[in-house]
Amino acid sequence: MIFEILWGFLSFVGNMILWVGKITCCGIGSLLTLLWLFQDQLVYLPAAHTPDKRKRQVTHNNPRLQTPTKFNPAIHYEDAWIRCSDDVYIHSWLLLQPTPLRSKVPTLIYFHGNAGNIGFRLLNASDFYTQLQCNILMVEYRGYGNSEGGPSEAGLKLDAEASLDFLLKHKEINKNKIVIFGRSLGGAVALSMVGLQDKISGFIVENTFTCIYDMVVVIAERIGIPFSMDLGRPLKWFLRSPWESVRGIQELDKPILFVSGTRDELIPPTQMTELFEKCSSEKKEIFRVQGGDHNGTWQKGGEQYILKVGEFLNRLPDV
Repeated sequence: MIFEILWGFLSFVGNMILWVGKITCCGIGSLLTLLWLFQDQLVYLPAAHTPDKRKRQVTHNNPRLQTPTKFNPAIHYEDAWIRCSDDVYIHSWLLLQPTPLRSKVPTLIYFHGNAGNIGFRLLNASDFYTQLQCNILMVEYRGYGNSEGGPSEAGLKLDAEASLDFLLKHKEINKNKIVIFGRSLGGAVALSMVGLQDKISGFIVENTFTCIYDMVVVIAERIGIPFSMDLGRPLKWFLRSPWESVRGIQELDKPILFVSGTRDELIPPTQMTELFEKCSSEKKEIFRVQGGDHNGTWQKGGEQYILKVGEFLNRLPDV
């Protein structure tokens, strides 16, 4: 009798453990499924500056920065809609120097940071336009601002390729002096174009990351979640937007300028150092802006920043 009671108790405990295990596995599975499906919404932030975080920022709710001429009447620009290879149209502004200067000077393809849209970058772009006297194609990623579609790594790479193709077909710019500029997320977009570097004169990347996995580790540590690099490596295969810049940069042979703010509060400056060290180009240099934070390094650098970027552009050979 006692054995039957004991057997019944053990069977009950075993079934409970089995059910708890099933529920736990289902919960973890559901969580991973949701994370897989919605992780792009965690990575990309086109609506970060809107009162309603569900609505991305578009021209009409981008106060005071609606067009380049409203921001700076001296700017000549084209409102460009660029068709990507998957038939998504992205919105961009092409800031052009007066003729005939525009056909002689470098043209920057400007890949902005994550939050918001190109309107919030007009102050920086206007500074480049005025002081560096270059043309600037300000690219608005798919899912950001007025552009169509939704963001993903594969999609943003198509945006980058289409932007370069747009300039190569433009009649008023020098196709031999196209320079890729990217800040933060834009740095990853810029470095994704290494495979097209034969059409590019040079690269400038500012306060960007080595890869998304490394940033997951950084953020986890900052919020107090213990994260083992070894145990976490399977997560790399789970990421839909890995942005492996640290790999692509090992194939780069064009001139490149790394701009790193020493007080970047979002991306550790050590990641910029790692990118610099692993870059295979013989024409690489790193410019460290003392006290520069993530978004304001160009402002903190002031005249020295502009001089450094200007010197880099002036040294670039034609393609």
